[in-house]
Amino acid sequence: MKKLFVGVDGGASKTSAMLLDGSGKVLAESFSGGSNASVFGLKKSFASIENAVKEITKNIKSDAEVFGCFAIAGVDTQGQKKDWEKLIKSNVYFLKLFSDMPMVVNDTLAAMRSGTGEKDAIVVISGTGSNCLGRNKAGKFAKAGGLDYLLSDEGSGYFIGSLILKAIIKSLDGRGEKTALSGLFQKAFRVKSLDEIVHLVYLKPWGKVEVATTAKLLEQAIEIKDNVAARIAGRAAWELNEMIKAVAVKLGFGKRDRFTVVKSGSVFENIYISKLLDKLVKADFANALCVRPEVSAAHGAAQLAYEAFS
Repeated sequence: MKKLFVGVDGGASKTSAMLLDGSGKVLAESFSGGSNASVFGLKKSFASIENAVKEITKNIKSDAEVFGCFAIAGVDTQGQKKDWEKLIKSNVYFLKLFSDMPMVVNDTLAAMRSGTGEKDAIVVISGTGSNCLGRNKAGKFAKAGGLDYLLSDEGSGYFIGSLILKAIIKSLDGRGEKTALSGLFQKAFRVKSLDEIVHLVYLKPWGKVEVATTAKLLEQAIEIKDNVAARIAGRAAWELNEMIKAVAVKLGFGKRDRFTVVKSGSVFENIYISKLLDKLVKADFANALCVRPEVSAAHGAAQLAYEAFS
């Protein structure tokens, strides 16, 4: 009987799903809305995952065995994991589709697998939010951050966006240094004054996802030698490195030990932050190897399903 493997990567910005066969060939891929329950609520988040999975599995033949791994941002406790498992078990489509209960894990595990299969490894995720997870050869896991924007999310798109917004406001009301971020923001969001920025941000009001969208302005400002933007990038890289260091210490990694650091998430599309983090990691751990993922996190989740059920 043919075995197929579903991988889901659920984040605050979007949900990605991928279907692999037993040889690792990609058969289908789909995308839907965000599925971080702390942002959208459990019901809406589950609907996004259901829609993405239905899209990639709609043409599966009835004689196939299907296994899955749902890697979801915000699944940080056993209680949160059980909430998701309860919804999966009560879903008629999933009951018919899957030959066994899909794995439910935090999205950091899929992100790590998308970048490396090494046993000594750390993954740092920086997208809308941030998180850091590591493991060693002994099978020990350790984490830092990942407690959402009220308690953590340092170095994330939300973190960067918050610093950008505050820098812009301080620049415009006379409390802070002038910054190119002000003009870039006004052009991107079609506002012309401080009052219009206030109206834009508070009318809805903006949440974590909307604030994080402003992080994309940072690289443009750095390219034109903006000092404020450069300091924000440095702060973000420093915070991300602090998470990596905390996890490395918990796992017993020494300054000369070899291990892989996977940098996953949209913030690392900013080459300045990515390169700054590489330098900081190397300064603390001379033999650490910093890499970007080889495949998507959804692909990594499908690989986890393959390794668990094949």
